[in-house]
Parts: sequence; C-alpha cells; structure tokens
Amino acid sequence: MRKSRLLALILLAGTACARGQDFRFSIYRPHEIEKKAEDLADYLGTILGAGLIHSAEVQRTGDLQVGMRVISVFVPARYSEVSAGPLRDEEFFWFPLLHASIGLPGRLEILVRGTPLTMGHRPARGTVWILGGGLKIGVLQEPWSPHLSVAATYHCLAVPPAFEIGDAAVVSLRLAASLGSGPVSFYGTLGPDWCRLPVEIPRTGHGEYAQGWTHSYDRLGFVGALGVALRPIRFLVANLEYAAAKFSGFNAGITFGFR
Repeated sequence: MRKSRLLALILLAGTACARGQDFRFSIYRPHEIEKKAEDLADYLGTILGAGLIHSAEVQRTGDLQVGMRVISVFVPARYSEVSAGPLRDEEFFWFPLLHASIGLPGRLEILVRGTPLTMGHRPARGTVWILGGGLKIGVLQEPWSPHLSVAATYHCLAVPPAFEIGDAAVVSLRLAASLGSGPVSFYGTLGPDWCRLPVEIPRTGHGEYAQGWTHSYDRLGFVGALGVALRPIRFLVANLEYAAAKFSGFNAGITFGFR
C-alpha cells in the first residue's frame, strides 16, 4: 500500500512539473526553422540521456534496483535571452524520472526509465511521456580494481498533437568508471547523445505553411559527468553529480536495492 502511494506521488510530481518551452514552429519563417529545431534537439538530447549511471559496477544476477532521478539543466543565455525561440525565458529546468534496473547473467544489466511531464506554452501545452531503456555491460568488475562499464540506451519523448513536433528519439552511449564500493564511492561517465527531432507543422490552408511542413533534424552532443554515491545502509544509495554539456546541470538520485 505504501509503495503504491509513493509511486502515485512520484508520478504526480512529474506531471506537475510544468515548464514554458515553446513547441510551435509555425510562428517562424521557413528559413528560421532549422536553427530553432537544432536548439530544441540539443536540449532534448541532453535532458533525456541525463543521469543514466551512478556506478560502473554491474548488479549481480537477479538483483533489482528501483528509485528516482532528479534531472536539472541550466539554459545558457544564447538560448533563453532571445526574442523568439523554443527555450525563450527558460533559465533552469528540472524534472523527476523513475528508474529501475535488474542484473542479468554475463555481467549485464537492463535499465528502464520513464515519467509523464507537463511541458509547453499555451496553446501548445500538454503532457508528454519520457520512456527509455537500455543495456549496461560490465567490462572490468574485479573487487580489487576500479570498475569499468559501458551502456547504451534509447529514449523516446512521446508528445501530444498540440505540439508542432513529432515524437523525439535519443540514443545515448556511456563509458563509466567508478572507484569504491563501500559507504562512499566516486564515479565518472562520458559519451555522446544523438537526437532526432521531427518538426511537423500541420496544414494551415493558407500562407507559407498551406501544405504543412515536415522535416527531421539530427543533432549530436557529448556529455561528461562526475559524481559521488553514498550508501548509508546496504539497500540504499543516494548520488549527486555534475554533468557538463551544451546544457550543463546537476543530477541527483535515490535508489533502493532488492535481492
């Protein structure tokens, strides 16, 4: 009963995190769309792939971890202090994200993440779904040495019809290293995020977009993160990291382990 209530509160928190991104593209001239779409793709690539790993150690077979990540980014002035743009007046953004993973044989671990989130300016405002999953592979997992692993994930941002974009996709790769497995450990991650963002302006019947506009934009970015993980008791891990990218920020998490 308590677990179901906790899950409901987390989902409610995610839905309540309304922000002011502008997903309208028909307000721009055709030659302006590419730059605005690339800015939004860089932003989505950063936030969807954030906070993936808090340790390079791969769980033992059958071990389960569930918890929540809090993702945050600072929006640089060149994106927010503009007369028009998808991130206008957006200086800081954060949201919670449910996270779970389970250990498999062969030094493998499956990752699953997701949350609902309210985003956008009116009238283009609605609830999106962030859904993702991936695989973590242990490269070096000996108890006498630092741990090393690699991870690959896919995330989808499912959007409502009111947005003038289609569902965005992000593929992330990470190389992770961590040191320590006791009460305190340190970790670092590095890797690219590739985002595909479709712009889908519906037919207006008149003007420049009388026949509509559909085009996909691809963007590639890199992120590096350094963090610390605290394990006050055996089944609880809390972590905090700073991630440097085009949209840098702090990510935090709390994870409960089950065996």
